Amino acid sequence: LVNHLLDHDNKDRLLALLAQFSQLFDNSRHNISNIVVENVFNTAPHSPPSFRPHRNPHHREETQRLIDEFLEAGMIQESNSP
Repeated sequence: LVNHLLDHDNKDRLLALLAQFSQLFDNSRHNISNIVVENVFNTAPHSPPSFRPHRNPHHREETQRLIDEFLEAGMIQESNSP
């Protein structure tokens, strides 16, 4: 958050301000927001486009690990889309 500041005085002042009000910030890994928003994407009344899946085996395991982590943290939920 402050690494982009080149002026050390401004950086120190901002760090002090953030420390002063640290109770207002949640810096846990998964609590990015407590706002529940449901997104619905209405598409044209035809079947969804069909694409061949891209093979990406070296990213698959890491992607699945993140999905499982986010599901467990309640950040995402299973989709009910077709």
